[in-house]
Amino acid sequence: MDTTQHLKVSQLHIIVDVGSESYSLLLCHIEHLLQAMEQRIMTKISEFAQRQAEFYRAQGEAVDSIVSSVSGLTGDFKSLSDQIAALQASSGTFTPEDQAAMDKLEADTAALTSRLTSVSTELRALDAMTPPVG
Repeated sequence: MDTTQHLKVSQLHIIVDVGSESYSLLLCHIEHLLQAMEQRIMTKISEFAQRQAEFYRAQGEAVDSIVSSVSGLTGDFKSLSDQIAALQASSGTFTPEDQAAMDKLEADTAALTSRLTSVSTELRALDAMTPPVG
């Protein structure tokens, strides 16, 4: 009967004679290999956690930027609505002040359009950062 056993650990191939004192040496070596493997696994987990933390930080910044932009848009819409109401309440003759108000309304509308485009771009960037679920 063959009393020799074969044990393969990582890239190491060891032949063990079960009846010898080399068994405890082998166990020490296996323990060392397991500790090294544990260290490699923990390093990979730590690296992954760092990448995830950066991903969440970037997402948080994008969300904060979008919230800030959307909050400001509400006030902009109200301002435009008030300007339109003021022009509609005009006495009927188109004055230079009315023209100035129209010019301001057009400029404000262009600025609002630009901000809406920025919010849309931010949303697409946030969507691109988020991996698909499933």
